[in-house]
Amino acid sequence: MVEVEYEIEPDGKASYEFDIKTKDGKEMKVEVDATSGEIVEANSELYQVGKE
Repeated sequence: MVEVEYEIEPDGKASYEFDIKTKDGKEMKVEVDATSGEIVEANSELYQVGKE
């Protein structure tokens, strides 16, 4: 686990966002609904210098 964020979405729902480093050195972003525990989004993060 690299980072955890708690967010209130524009629609008022709460969510957690986890940045997870995999064994092969890549990073995954997983967003979880804070109320239901359901995974809302999961994808690989691609970073480029100078871009967010």
